[in-house]
Amino acid sequence: MSIIVVGNAALDTTLEVERLPRPGESILVQAMREDLGGKGLNQAVAAARAGAAVVFCAAVGDDAASTTIMDRLALEGIDAGSVLHRGGVTDRTTAFVTPDAQNALATSAHNARSLTASDVASAVDRAGPGDVVLMQGNLTLETTLAAADIARAQGATVVLNPSPITYDYAALWPHIDIAVVNADECATLTDTVDTVLGAQRLLEAGVGAVVVTRGAQDVILVERESVAHVNVPTVTAVDTTGAGDAFCGVFVAGVASGSTRLEAVERAVHAAAIAVTRPGAIASIPRRDELATAAS
Repeated sequence: MSIIVVGNAALDTTLEVERLPRPGESILVQAMREDLGGKGLNQAVAAARAGAAVVFCAAVGDDAASTTIMDRLALEGIDAGSVLHRGGVTDRTTAFVTPDAQNALATSAHNARSLTASDVASAVDRAGPGDVVLMQGNLTLETTLAAADIARAQGATVVLNPSPITYDYAALWPHIDIAVVNADECATLTDTVDTVLGAQRLLEAGVGAVVVTRGAQDVILVERESVAHVNVPTVTAVDTTGAGDAFCGVFVAGVASGSTRLEAVERAVHAAAIAVTRPGAIASIPRRDELATAAS
């Protein structure tokens, strides 16, 4: 079974700082590094490294970053036939990271938001029963809804990681099979800090199942008749930037492979735990052999 990731690809700049800057404040950067990123690309790489067959649909510019992105997709064995090349600059993300692994991100989404329903249709049309279509919050509501409807009409599972949150998802939830959110996103989307209650509100809104990551505490899988808690391994975190994307990619790889949702969550937890011990986004994502070792 395959995974079609519809999302964004970007060039990431990570700035290591003593603390996150306050509004209006200028601070000195201790170190800086660049890497490829974008939630869509990160999650596609995570799924591919977990052993899944991945198709990636995104829009990039015509600059050096776009060439590097295409090279990376080829290196990871990801089908890039649905990547569209626009004029101009590829999307960018800037991340501030502190010594205690806290982070704050700002990202541009001009290319990602340029994707229309017709742009993504040819990629999503390839989905069938057992396949998974994975999306994030970088797409427009109209494009996300269109892709979800095409995928579900063909029997595929639709997974949404609504990050960043930039619009009202109320009309979209009935079209989503599984939502993956962190605790802050769950609170924003459901107006409650109680993550179990928040997840149940998303179920009431029409989502089939909800996965909530709660940092170092645990991960919960909330379905119609059950709530499951999965503990997070204790590790020393270096950079949490890529953890959520590693989790999402490995989770959908598990779903596509026929694992139960709970089994997929358990494997994804190990992936995120490995990712936080390394700097960077794509650079931190573990490979299949590492996941097998972590789970044993």
